[in-house]
Amino acid sequence: MTSVPRRATWSVLLLFIGCLATVSCVEEAFLLDDPVDFCGVPGTANVRACNYIVGELEDQNPSLDFDFVCSREEDCKDGILDGQVVDWYPSGCNGPKIKNKLCGCCVFIPMPEDIAPGAPTNLEESSVTSSSVTLTWEDGTRGIPVETYTVRCFDTEPMDCRSDDFAAEVTDIPRGTEIATVLGLEADSEYTCFVLAINAAEPEGVCSEGEVVMTLSENIAPGIPTTVEAIEVTANTATFTWTDGSVGSPVETYTVRCFDTEPMDCRSDDFAAEVTDIPRGTEIATVPGLDLNTEYTCFVLAVNAAVPDGVCSDGVTVTTAECEMDCNCDGETPICENQECTSADFEVSNEADLRTALDEAEPGQSIQVVGEITLTTDDVNTPSLIIDKAITIVGKRDSVLQSPADASAAIIFIQVNADDVSFSSGLGIRHLKNPVSGGQIDSAVRVNAENFASAADVEFVEFGYSLQGSFDISGSTTYVGETGNNHRHIAVFSMTGTSTIEDVVFSFPDEATPRSNMVFVNTGSGTFDGGLTVRNVIQQDLSIACRQFFNYEAGFANIVSGNSFLSFEGNAWNDRNGGIFLVFPTDDPLQRFEFVSVTNNFQGDSAVVEGAGYKGIFYVTAFSGSWEVGDVSNFFSSGNESPGQTDPSSLRSDFFWINVPGQEEFTLAFDGRVFVDPTE
Repeated sequence: MTSVPRRATWSVLLLFIGCLATVSCVEEAFLLDDPVDFCGVPGTANVRACNYIVGELEDQNPSLDFDFVCSREEDCKDGILDGQVVDWYPSGCNGPKIKNKLCGCCVFIPMPEDIAPGAPTNLEESSVTSSSVTLTWEDGTRGIPVETYTVRCFDTEPMDCRSDDFAAEVTDIPRGTEIATVLGLEADSEYTCFVLAINAAEPEGVCSEGEVVMTLSENIAPGIPTTVEAIEVTANTATFTWTDGSVGSPVETYTVRCFDTEPMDCRSDDFAAEVTDIPRGTEIATVPGLDLNTEYTCFVLAVNAAVPDGVCSDGVTVTTAECEMDCNCDGETPICENQECTSADFEVSNEADLRTALDEAEPGQSIQVVGEITLTTDDVNTPSLIIDKAITIVGKRDSVLQSPADASAAIIFIQVNADDVSFSSGLGIRHLKNPVSGGQIDSAVRVNAENFASAADVEFVEFGYSLQGSFDISGSTTYVGETGNNHRHIAVFSMTGTSTIEDVVFSFPDEATPRSNMVFVNTGSGTFDGGLTVRNVIQQDLSIACRQFFNYEAGFANIVSGNSFLSFEGNAWNDRNGGIFLVFPTDDPLQRFEFVSVTNNFQGDSAVVEGAGYKGIFYVTAFSGSWEVGDVSNFFSSGNESPGQTDPSSLRSDFFWINVPGQEEFTLAFDGRVFVDPTE
């Protein structure tokens, strides 16, 4: 540790730092909670105070070199730097993306590269089976630049940890892991195991002390599963969790069995229902096929080669529900009478009753659909159902509103003209028109209103939802139209306020030329005034590809500056033409957004197959003007994954592809890297 600079007291130094580092800071909670360290984002930190501190220290200690990085305090002091940490100085690295005093100067003395790492310490066996052992240890290097670890186990003398005469080893374990499982050991055998810390100065490794382990016999039964608990019981299922009681014995699978008659012998075949082949490490299972209002005693069996019939846990008694509680009754607990949910204001089972209920219902009331109801129309240009009151349509199992499956079906199946309309989960909407109308958009649900909410399961032949206003969409969307037809699961033509598309599962057919867009936005004749969050939207079958996940190519216009944002979080898709695909007609369009956030999204392998035209998780094109690094301070990205594209030098980067016609030079700081325009 170096001495305090003599030329300035710390109070004066901190005052100087505060003067240099005072900036306006982003306060959004999502940014502060983000695990990404924004301290090191290029172009965001004012580091003049850090340079001042390093200069003062080097003046006071001419024989030493000092350096710094911008970091959070806990990252500075946890020993990850390749050198000796001097101290962490607050407020030294602030910038537009960094909350005041979140980042500071982590000053350290760089460690020479020719020093061997310290020996790993506290090597311990954490679990053992008949053929493997898992070992843990502590990093003994404390700042020395270790690169990897190797774990070796020996069964013969002499046991020199650097010898090649080992029985088994695990190599290339990255620093920071400090745990490894050695496989391929013999049952009922003694081994001495070592951990080697390796770096450029010591390529053969610095050895820990040896740890003696004994593998188990292959004929040992697994331990009894413990703490079995029923965490959810419905009318016909029960979900259980438990704790692995094997303590390293070679358990292979679990079985869960439920009995409703005596004797309840957990190994008996006289069970009511069971789930088999549950892999060790799962320790949770749902047993289906149970009867209503019935008491069961359920067991968990641990199975391996020594005990193929299983070792049984204690029994847990559960009683299934009296009725199927899967209907939505305006937020209240359903009243169970003959398996019917009766708390809605109206209950309808045919078209005539539904239309009467719509006429008589008051705003705020609910209508429950029972069974399948087919809605007809005398004119295909008139929607089959028009909702002009703030009502809720609820469903339960097999509750469906559907159109005829022929040309007589309306082009717009359901049209919502009133604010505060909602469709509950358990309701199915099927727009089955065949063929689709030439030159017009066939939509299952069209909305021209505010605060629309739907958790329905929608099947459609061209557009699922056509939306204008504000909305909250969940549930599922499934394309059931003909192949070769461009289709949109959710289309937004105008938006005001904050809207959400969340917890949606979407599916579509496998086509050589994909035609499916999950979210399609075109505000060329409307307005984009508000925030759109797309979260946990999952493609059901990731082995096939859509056209784009999010497509704003037909007129990303009329964006209200300062009020609008885009957020994409935790989505998963497979596409062939750019996952989040934006085409802008004007200069500097992204600066109209308050922010754009792209976090924890997954893009499947088909996006990078030969000839697929891969354009990254986020693709922007077709606008004029220029962007510099400082222009994109409203972009946030972290945790995105695109497994088929891993080359960091690729112009078509893992996450972001920019296409600026007519520009020969273009760079953009994104996800911690600077990318070059792929059109060069």
